[in-house]
Amino acid sequence: AGSAGAAGTACRQEARMVNKSLNALAAVVKGLSSMTACRATSSNSSSSDQGPGAAGRIPKDVPLDRNGNPAVPYRRSKLTRCLREAFGGNCVTTVLLCASPSSYSIGETLATIRFGQRCRRVRNRPLTGLDLSPQDYRRELAASERKQRELMNFARALAEECRTLKREGERGKLKEGSCAGPIWDSIDTILEGGGGDVPGAV
Repeated sequence: AGSAGAAGTACRQEARMVNKSLNALAAVVKGLSSMTACRATSSNSSSSDQGPGAAGRIPKDVPLDRNGNPAVPYRRSKLTRCLREAFGGNCVTTVLLCASPSSYSIGETLATIRFGQRCRRVRNRPLTGLDLSPQDYRRELAASERKQRELMNFARALAEECRTLKREGERGKLKEGSCAGPIWDSIDTILEGGGGDVPGAV
């Protein structure tokens, strides 16, 4: 807040909140870059048969989750929650870094360069979103109804087979009021057309 030249209580408070959000963003990027490096090193070590001890080296200041992987603190700030898809999600992200040529800001410049290097190691997984036309929706609906009819016919055939087995006595005799009674009642309901209320049933 002091280096930003903020004057007054409100301005200093705002500067602190901005710095807090930026620190949270830096922690998220650091966790994601460590995760990417860990996965890359682990895949290389497994392909070269170096054993489990050759896993990716994780910095000591990076928090770990229950499985020992780098934790990504998305929930630390509202900024990181909003940018969750931009870093490590379903987005194509461009990061612009600003640096000062003045030697007075050499510390901030080096920190910005390190932040940019970590951003380059983050790998997103963008997927192309498809907008379906009305014709596509109709085709999907027809396929769903066809699948439903096939399942209903299969259920009817299975119920008929069970009823045949019951008649032949291959599944034993059922006493009145036994626990298996509701099962046969359901089968009889299907055979008698009880499933006709289901859309697409034949």
